[in-house]
Amino acid sequence: VYEHQLDLDGATIYEEIRISVSGVNEVLMMIQDVTQRKQTENALRESEERFRAIFEQAAVGIGLATPSGQLLRVNKGLCDLLGYSETELIGKTLQEITHAVDRSDYLLQTRRALAGEVQTFSLEQRYLCKTGHLRWVNTTVSVMRDALSVPQCFIAIVEDIQERKETEEALRQAKEAALKEAARSADANRTKSE
Repeated sequence: VYEHQLDLDGATIYEEIRISVSGVNEVLMMIQDVTQRKQTENALRESEERFRAIFEQAAVGIGLATPSGQLLRVNKGLCDLLGYSETELIGKTLQEITHAVDRSDYLLQTRRALAGEVQTFSLEQRYLCKTGHLRWVNTTVSVMRDALSVPQCFIAIVEDIQERKETEEALRQAKEAALKEAARSADANRTKSE
């Protein structure tokens, strides 16, 4: 069996050729047009290459996890964000790397997604880094289902929002300090006028 490619009037045709000996002076040759199959295979290969490039080169963390939350595949962005190597993260569950305080919200949303109530959800939560430090992230999770709508895996897109959370906290503290100072100043002015 061998495949042959020919260009005919600007179109590429793929043929599969099978040759077998059928007698002393006879050869049987079967030629089958496999153009549709080759085009499908090429389209699938190109799609897989695009997915792999997006997955590996994304500026955010990406993880694929089983319906129970076990990480099957992670990209460099997620590894860098959490300080783990790929082999250290694979096999961990999303629950394991989620801060205990944030787990109940995460588990509630995953149950809703698995039940088909939502297709996608987003949460601001804290992940546990390898160093033990907490890192604020915005995690957007989608459920991938098969043709029968059975959940196959979760796709998690993880964006680092640590800097934004630190800025929000600094602003909150500054506002609180300013309010305290204003209240102290008002009390001092009242005391002077009495």
